[in-house]
Amino acid sequence: MNDRRNATSSWSGYLHQGKVGILLALRELHKCILSNEDISLYKLEYESAEDIDIKKQDIILSRHQVKAYKNAQYPNDYIDVLNEQKYERINSELTLVQKGFQIHKYDTQGNVLCEEVDENSRYLHTISKVCGFNFSEEEFIRHYPRAKYIPNPNNIKLYCYPDGNDYCDISEGEEDKLRKFCVEEIENLLSHKQHEYKDDKPYHTTLFYELLGLLDRRIRTSHSDSGHPIITFREIYNTIMSTERISEQIIGTMRRIFANAWYGFIVDIEDDGITDQQKGTVENIVSQISQKNDEEFSQFIRNINPHIPCESENISLQDAFNMISEGAVVDYFYELLINVEEYDFDLDFIGYKADGGYLFTLIDRKQTHVNRVVKDMMSNSKLTKELFDRKYLINGKIDEVRIGETFLKSSSAFDVNWKRQLEEKDKFYNPDMSLVTIESAIKMLNSKDEK
Repeated sequence: MNDRRNATSSWSGYLHQGKVGILLALRELHKCILSNEDISLYKLEYESAEDIDIKKQDIILSRHQVKAYKNAQYPNDYIDVLNEQKYERINSELTLVQKGFQIHKYDTQGNVLCEEVDENSRYLHTISKVCGFNFSEEEFIRHYPRAKYIPNPNNIKLYCYPDGNDYCDISEGEEDKLRKFCVEEIENLLSHKQHEYKDDKPYHTTLFYELLGLLDRRIRTSHSDSGHPIITFREIYNTIMSTERISEQIIGTMRRIFANAWYGFIVDIEDDGITDQQKGTVENIVSQISQKNDEEFSQFIRNINPHIPCESENISLQDAFNMISEGAVVDYFYELLINVEEYDFDLDFIGYKADGGYLFTLIDRKQTHVNRVVKDMMSNSKLTKELFDRKYLINGKIDEVRIGETFLKSSSAFDVNWKRQLEEKDKFYNPDMSLVTIESAIKMLNSKDEK
C-alpha cells in the first residue's frame, strides 16, 4: 500500500524537498529546546506516507506534501493533494484508486482504521502563489470564473514560511530562501546555547550544508535498504553543536555543489529544448554520484582533478575550493553529458570507452600553462596508472596537446618531491594521451568516423 508520490524523483525535487524538511525540523527543534522537551523523542521522516512527517515517537505532529509545480496557479492544479484518498482491492491487491493527502490509517482491505493526522497539521508546500486557495466556491467563481473550483474536504493548509508567504519559490546561491530560513534557525539555536561559533555566520551556512549532507547520506543508506530516510532531532542538534566534523562538512559541501549545479543547469536550459531522455541520462549519473560513500566520492573528486595534488587522506577546505565549483561542473561535466549522443558516460571509467578511452577532468587552465598542468599530474601520488591509460584527457581549455611530448620537454625543467628528479618509473601515463577540450571531445565522440 506504499504509493511513492514524492518530490524526490528528480534531482531538483530532491533538493527542494530536502531543504523544506530541514527547515521544518529546525523550527520544531527550536520549539522543543525552548520548552525543555526531550529532543531524543522527535524525528524527521521523508518519503513515508507522504513527503515529510515530523514525529514525536510514533505520533505524527505534522504531515507535509511538497509540490514543485512551476506553472501551477489554482487549487485544481493540486487536485492529487486536495482529493480524498481512496483504496480498493483489485485482483486481490490493495490499490490506490484516487490520490489524495493521506490522513488515515487503513486496514488490508482499504478500510479506514483511524485518523492519524489531525486537521490542523496537514500542509501543502508550493513554489508559487495558489490563487483562491482558501476561498469558498462562490468567492472562487466570482474572482476566477475561468478556473475550475475544487473543494478541500481534508482541510489541507498552505504552509506559511518565515517571510509570511504561503509559498517558497525555488532559488539558489544568495537568493536561496530556504537556505536563508534554515541558517536563521541555526543561528537562533547557537545563540540560545551561547555556542562558541554563534557569531560565525559563514560557519552557520556550512552547518546548513552539513545537514543536507546528513540527509544525503541517510537517503543513500535507506534506499539501499529499501526503507525511507529518517533523521532524529538528536542528530540534527549534535550536528549543529559539534565542532569536530569539518571533514564531513567539506564532503557535504562538495556533494551540494554537484546537486545545485545540476538544478541550476536544468533551470537555465529548460527553454532550450532539452529532451526527457537527455535529462534522464544526466540525472542517472548524478544519482550514481550521490550514492557513493564519502571515501568513494572523495576519490572521484580527486580523479577528475588530476592536476591538483592532495597528499592528505582528507580533502582540506582549500583543496575543495580549488577542486570544484558550480560553474566548472555546469560548463564541463553537464555540458558533456547532455551533448554526447553516440556513447554512454561510464562513471566507473570516469569517461567514455571509445577510441582508446576518454577521461573526463575539471582541468581549467589555459593552453599556455600546459607544462604546469602536466607537471602537477605527474607529481600527484593519489592518481593511478589505470586513470591515465586512456587516449584522450578532456579538459576546459587545452586542445590537441600530447602529454608525452609535453612531459619530455618539461621533465628536466621541473623538480618534484623535494628536488627529486622525475625518473622513468614515475611515468605511469599513456605517452599518446592527448588533452582535448570539451568542444573537441563532444565533436569527436558524436562523429564516429572522425578520430
